[in-house]
Amino acid sequence: MEIKVEKLINEQKQKTVSLITLEKRLKKRLGDEVSPWFYKELANAILALEEKDIIEPFKNAKTYSRDARIKEKYKKKKALMVDEKTLKQELLTSFHQNISVSYYLKHLEEYHDMKEKVKMISEFLKGCYENMPYLSVNERSYEIFEEEKFLASKEGKKLLANLKLSLETLYCYETYEPFFHIGIARTKNENILIVENKDTYFSIKKLFLENIHSWDNIKFSMIIYGEGNKITRSYEYLEEGHRLAPPLPSF
Repeated sequence: MEIKVEKLINEQKQKTVSLITLEKRLKKRLGDEVSPWFYKELANAILALEEKDIIEPFKNAKTYSRDARIKEKYKKKKALMVDEKTLKQELLTSFHQNISVSYYLKHLEEYHDMKEKVKMISEFLKGCYENMPYLSVNERSYEIFEEEKFLASKEGKKLLANLKLSLETLYCYETYEPFFHIGIARTKNENILIVENKDTYFSIKKLFLENIHSWDNIKFSMIIYGEGNKITRSYEYLEEGHRLAPPLPSF
């Protein structure tokens, strides 16, 4: 983010930098890649450029409404070019051997924005050991970044893909939305009845408990309360339930 912000500031002819205008230009340039943490990252970039003496706030400038750490107006002081040689050297010598740096060697601007998170992943990998306990993806994300949702986010998945890492490499696993159900489907040929409405689910569940296991002459071995469209986020959980289902008793 810092390099993108610096480039936009350097591109403009005016010495006055309006955060509102900069925000709009940055969103337009990022397009679909606007992060959920956009305003926090923008403020961090502004603070970094201020610390490097690239910009300084006007004394009477109002506080930026999206982040109280920065102001609405700044003035340019000097331009700073990113040292690409240093970034490449850092990529080639600083990180754990399991991290692939080929993508970021070709996209140094992106690396500059993400290098702190790359460092965090590298430090984690250096501390890994054989038979290390697995955690859920959110738990591992908080351990590495102190951001519970980052690894499972679009940005987190993209970072792992760029580094050619997987959740398995980080000793973690995805979790899925559980659901209410009765019965269990033990084979792929068994029918499952998914009911969207809660009241209907409990009515059919009552019939199921009375050994009525069919609807319109179609037999089913499991009823799921789908909660509208929520069930579509739970198919993996359903597969897990199938794998863990106890075998049928033999007589």
